[in-house]
Amino acid sequence: MKRILVIQTAFLGDLILTIPLLSEIKKTMKNCFLSVLVIPGTKEILIEHPAVDELIIYEKKGRDRSFFGFLKLVRKIRGKKFDIAILPHRSFRSAFLSWLSKIPLRVGFDKSQGKIFLNKIIYYDKNKHDLERNLDLAVFMGIKNTNPEIFIPIKENEKKEATKTLKQYGIKENNLLIGINPGSVWPTKRWWPQRYAKLLNLLVKMDCKPVIFGSKNDVPVVNRIVNEISSQTRENIINLAGKTSLKQLSALISNCRIFVSNDSASMHIAVAHKIPVIALFGPTTTQIGFYPYGENNLVIEKKLPCRPCGLHGGYKCKLKTHECMSAIKVDEVLEAVRQKLTTKKG
Repeated sequence: MKRILVIQTAFLGDLILTIPLLSEIKKTMKNCFLSVLVIPGTKEILIEHPAVDELIIYEKKGRDRSFFGFLKLVRKIRGKKFDIAILPHRSFRSAFLSWLSKIPLRVGFDKSQGKIFLNKIIYYDKNKHDLERNLDLAVFMGIKNTNPEIFIPIKENEKKEATKTLKQYGIKENNLLIGINPGSVWPTKRWWPQRYAKLLNLLVKMDCKPVIFGSKNDVPVVNRIVNEISSQTRENIINLAGKTSLKQLSALISNCRIFVSNDSASMHIAVAHKIPVIALFGPTTTQIGFYPYGENNLVIEKKLPCRPCGLHGGYKCKLKTHECMSAIKVDEVLEAVRQKLTTKKG
């Protein structure tokens, strides 16, 4: 029985796009023991995932941050005697960790900052979606890149809890729930709060029920939006920003008819549940490979010579214009919603 460690300690969206790799490893190597190294903020999305036998938590901003904390983690991983380490995360630290842990086979991309510590290097194909690039890491194990999907399980009690939450807000089965995700870790990825507010006003007039999602860090942005909307709209929206766990977020998103979002992890959760996504891309582009995966999704973006300005966007627009987001108008987003409402879900 092979013991395999997948190291993905990047952002939540990166971990979600690693899930097909985990599923395919377990499918191809049924008797393997599969562990995943993650950070505390992302672990919940993999709890009780059928492909994962063990989660190892790396508190790289907490107890494992110090030199001695890092060595303690190394000793822990070394003691588990893994045969293979697979590294979708391209950081120097991830590769160094796998080497120090004395894992015999260490697989990662040629773009890895720590590729000197790897002994099987895989070509990083910039023309592929990141989900498919991750699968490339395990092709040598017999895995084939055919019809990959992101699978995030929802337990029956989680479904019931989501239904209960929506009923508390007066939601009925025939209501058109439109998920709205206005936040992002990176400020330049956020569409203007005033435009989200205008969109919400118009969606309510269309007899839709917008549901606002977001982390605790997104609450200030959401509050700005809520302060901009009319009193009638305020009575007809559900604001769940900062009020859900990752598991609850996933279950609630699965009830939406459409999901309107900035480039974010929640966008990928909607894709996993086959909810049509309308993604607003500003500083990032689809060419980077992190767009909503699948045919039933739409990315609204503008062709500008300054795009992309980085892998993740940034905290400030270098040109001080933020034209990539200002060029996206409310009318075109609303029209995209109308078109999606006329097509069958999934």
